[in-house]
Amino acid sequence: MTDLSKLQSLIKKDKEAYKEEFLLQQRQFVSELELLKLRSSQISGNKNDKNISIIETNIGDRATFLSNVARFYPKEVKDLPLQMVNILEEVGGLLSRQLRLQLVKGLMLMRNRGLLRSPMILLPLFFQLFRIPDKQLRGVMHAHIIQDIKKTNQKKKNQKLNRSLQNFLGNILQEATSEAGRTNVIGRKSKNASNASSSSSSSSSKNTASYHAIVVRKALQILIEMYRKRIWTDDKTVNIISTACFSTDSKALVSAVQFFLSSTDILDDDDDEPGYSDDGGKILNVLHHHSKMTRKRKRRIQRALDYKKKQQRKEKYIQPNWPAIQLIYDPQTFSEKLFGFLKKSNERFEVRILVMNLLSKLITSEQLMLNNFYPYIQRYLQPHQQNVTTLLAITAQSCHSLSDPDVLQPLVKSIANNFISDHSSNEAMTVGLNTVREICLRCPYAIDATLLQDLALYKNFKDKGVSMASRALISLFREVDPSLLKKKDRGRPNNSDTFTKFGEVKLASNIDGIQLLEQQLMEEAEQYGYNDGTISDDDDNDDEEEDNDNEENEEENEEENEEENDETNTLSNNNNNNEEEEEDDDNSDDEEDINDNKVKSKKVHPSKKPHLDSTKILTDEDFEQIEMLKFLNDEKLTGRKRSRYDFDEDLFIADEEVDESSIVSFIKKRKMNKEERMNSIYEGREGREKFGSRKNKKVKNASTSNREKIKNKPFMLMKQSSRVKGKRRRTAREKIEIRKKHAKQSKNR
Repeated sequence: MTDLSKLQSLIKKDKEAYKEEFLLQQRQFVSELELLKLRSSQISGNKNDKNISIIETNIGDRATFLSNVARFYPKEVKDLPLQMVNILEEVGGLLSRQLRLQLVKGLMLMRNRGLLRSPMILLPLFFQLFRIPDKQLRGVMHAHIIQDIKKTNQKKKNQKLNRSLQNFLGNILQEATSEAGRTNVIGRKSKNASNASSSSSSSSSKNTASYHAIVVRKALQILIEMYRKRIWTDDKTVNIISTACFSTDSKALVSAVQFFLSSTDILDDDDDEPGYSDDGGKILNVLHHHSKMTRKRKRRIQRALDYKKKQQRKEKYIQPNWPAIQLIYDPQTFSEKLFGFLKKSNERFEVRILVMNLLSKLITSEQLMLNNFYPYIQRYLQPHQQNVTTLLAITAQSCHSLSDPDVLQPLVKSIANNFISDHSSNEAMTVGLNTVREICLRCPYAIDATLLQDLALYKNFKDKGVSMASRALISLFREVDPSLLKKKDRGRPNNSDTFTKFGEVKLASNIDGIQLLEQQLMEEAEQYGYNDGTISDDDDNDDEEEDNDNEENEEENEEENEEENDETNTLSNNNNNNEEEEEDDDNSDDEEDINDNKVKSKKVHPSKKPHLDSTKILTDEDFEQIEMLKFLNDEKLTGRKRSRYDFDEDLFIADEEVDESSIVSFIKKRKMNKEERMNSIYEGREGREKFGSRKNKKVKNASTSNREKIKNKPFMLMKQSSRVKGKRRRTAREKIEIRKKHAKQSKNR
């Protein structure tokens, strides 16, 4: 090995001078490979043979040497990679781990240096070697495949190569799902067999099945990694991954389902952080975030940020952010097929819960009609069921505005019968009411008036959690449809036109908030002296019309003033005693009439005045201004005191994903014992300084104060100090004043 390392350094300095030595080492490597193929039968029987170990050591050393120097002689080594690939394909499983790893690393090095043009040369070999039980080798090959595909698509995406790679990986997953039935048949036959030959064949079939499952997992991991690294973000990659949702291998099934359940957004490197928007900064500027921070301004800014977060949550519910689910070709067929697989599956209950969660997200994001899913999950909705809160959250998540009420109403009734009854615990009743509220938040037609009025009676229940959950349900239907409630529970009357029926969609007649923009333009027009808040293109014509209108209004006002003065003169001649008072009243009436006429001349009839969106093309700045005005006009930001019957708006915003915390809300926490309280105290102290006050505690290695130094000084020295001598010279009056001052300070303490 030392001679080969020296030869390698010499070739790097002068490749032409040492070309013959290189060709000699290459010929020796090829002859040793042929010898290794001939003695492959001896390798399987005698792995501890010294001759075979010497041959493998020589092959490994020369493979490392040739792969490092091959870039200097590209024409001479054009057949070398294929020779190494063939030896690994034929006897790769019989070689030692060290030799196998050296040959694979040599191929990787030649691929990285451009001696192998396409990754498709090594990809079939690597997936064949994945079947070998060598953990280190699997990790090295998996990392190389990821980096190789990423490198080939770094500057420009090679669509032809990507399609061939996707087809290769997709065929592996497709074969796994198609062979699932055959492996089950083999397993059943092996159980019924009784002789030794059948048991040996069953064990070999299990080993091959386990190695085949590893190949499927690796292919699935590569596809998921390519999607998350933003290399393959097309719909073909997602649909290939979706085939693994029907795999009989539990690990592959869980990986595929969790890929779809994760709501990770695909962002470019230049994008901002998810959730950041420029509107937040604009709102802060409007609220004078840069000014001096007072308590009132701080509260207003916090309310503004909370309002913006709630608006973003509403937008997320309208357009759920599940990019992988939205790329599935035929979601209705896929959901039906997945539901059939779920009914026949014998997987663990936790795995089946994951599949149910995926089905609920599919139904919600695409608004599918999978009516058989609700009776299937209904049988698991019992208070004693394991992970019942997760199942209730999945049930609520699977409902949407287009779900069939005839299917959902039996589901809601079963939840009410199983959870919301007198024989149930307070926690179960609270969870049941919260689940009904979450279902009705997404589909208000899932409950009838009789059941809703019965659930509303729990508002006076003795347990606070149950009563709060019932009041939250009442508050929801006050906004959605108060007609289903009793008259005493409806609250303030609302317009019945705003409540939609099942399948009804109301179209907007104008832009929401355009009135606020018109009002602001009117105020700006009055402030700067314009006649109208609208901005027209013909400014000259508008000025001429305004001048003519002003002249006509002035002439009318003069004529009316003359008539009114004549009337006042006649009245003053008839009533001489009250002349001054009458004249004052008449003058004030004249001024009011003039002002009224001026106001009437400026006003335009509302029926004739069109909206601003019909007379002007609104720009992006106008829409941003409308959003800002809607935000500032919100009742929540005007400083209105919150009533004790007002619930948090978070309860009435349908999230894209139902969390268990919304189902378990309003449940009173169990009182902790002393041990649990002490544990929580100790957990709170972690990561901070020593518990206790720092008052009157000296820092380590710190000097003493002057007062402490005075205490330690000798008395005879202090006796001669000016401070002590000054006390002796005090008069009686000074002593009395000092005592009074001391008494006053002690009282204040």
